[in-house]
Amino acid sequence: MLDPSIRKDVIADYILFIDSRASGMKGASGLVVRTAYKGFKKISPSIMEEAVSGLLEPFMEILDSFHEEYLAAAGPKESFDRWLHPRADAVAQKLLAVTDGVAKNSGHRMLASLYAPVRKIAEKPVIEAVPGMALVALARMKDS
Repeated sequence: MLDPSIRKDVIADYILFIDSRASGMKGASGLVVRTAYKGFKKISPSIMEEAVSGLLEPFMEILDSFHEEYLAAAGPKESFDRWLHPRADAVAQKLLAVTDGVAKNSGHRMLASLYAPVRKIAEKPVIEAVPGMALVALARMKDS
């Protein structure tokens, strides 16, 4: 996933994944997320590529640690994304710790102002997205 020859494609895959997740959110919390996401994308034309690129390595390290656990399990009888489902909360907490650190240390006031209200409601959508994140990674790994 971090191979320079496929990095651009991996980033594009995750941007499509994020776009679909954000646009599919419903209700009041979905409105907050969609609004913040639109605002985030207006910061600069390359903000999504920059954000995903910056988060790719720590996120892949987190997913990889769970993938290693999955492989070490007594002969996993299910797919990695299904195996992750009951562990999605633990994965999400680690992913959110990364984004919390990025937002806190970015020095970008607009980013922090967009992140703060979304962070309060982000846990559930991130937990729900974890198996899909694994599927994106697995699909790209099969293609390379």
